[in-house]
Amino acid sequence: MSHKEINEKIGAKLNKEISVKNKLIDIEKLSNKELNIDGYNVLIGIEALLKNNVVLCDDGIYRDFMGIYGNYKINSDTERALNLLMGLFKKYDIKPIFYFDAQVSKSGELSKKIRNLMEKYNIDGKVFCVSYQRLKSLACPSNSLNNKGGGH
Repeated sequence: MSHKEINEKIGAKLNKEISVKNKLIDIEKLSNKELNIDGYNVLIGIEALLKNNVVLCDDGIYRDFMGIYGNYKINSDTERALNLLMGLFKKYDIKPIFYFDAQVSKSGELSKKIRNLMEKYNIDGKVFCVSYQRLKSLACPSNSLNNKGGGH
């Protein structure tokens, strides 16, 4: 490999790292704001973290590679993950807006569980079950919590 090729690879890697890190937002800046959340991706990512099933990637971001998006099942870690999220939303007064793919089994049940938890924690938020196409069109990196990891 030539020096030029090595420099190009290093430059591409640094640009990717800078690009990802520029999208990170200090959680305190989300206080009193609405936050759009890709529900399954975030929930799967938190559950992976609880199971120590995440990887620190080259760009300094932790990601899961569980690849279970379309086959997600409510499990023993779901309640714990949701309570951790609710605790953060409450602490920082964040108004979450969850979006779940309506075609994934049990999306309605999971939405109901989240609504109940938001009521319990006195959190002003919303939950929607939408088509996958609608979910993709709602993606907005400037105010979204979304695990960009592999598999989902």
